[in-house]
Amino acid sequence: MQDYKKILKLRFENKSQRYIADSLQVSRNTVKKVYDAADQAGLFWNDAQFLDNAQIYSRLFPESQE
Repeated sequence: MQDYKKILKLRFENKSQRYIADSLQVSRNTVKKVYDAADQAGLFWNDAQFLDNAQIYSRLFPESQE
């Protein structure tokens, strides 16, 4: 499982998608997918910091939980 929490934290710190992808060793497509899902879900660092990675995943991709 990707580290969605770290992606959202680095986004909050205004790191570029390329920097995030390189530092977490994920594709830029993965970072963009998380950005898009977070925007759609309205999930940003101020809420995500209190959730674990599994909770973040279920908020970002609820259709995958069914």
